[in-house]
Amino acid sequence: MAKKFRDLVARKPAAWHVAVEARKQELLAAMPLHELRRARQLSQEQLAEELGATQPEISKIEHRT
Repeated sequence: MAKKFRDLVARKPAAWHVAVEARKQELLAAMPLHELRRARQLSQEQLAEELGATQPEISKIEHRT
């Protein structure tokens, strides 16, 4: 019988879950803002509203090197 992925993950030790979460946070921190925004399927205007900024400010941040 096939096992569900969530059941397999639930059986992993707590240390594994901590390591996975730490790695996830590393990857998110390294991801450029425009990729994060697109991954959440937000427009620049929507993100600006959530952050209390303006759309041009978001655009400037995304285009910085």
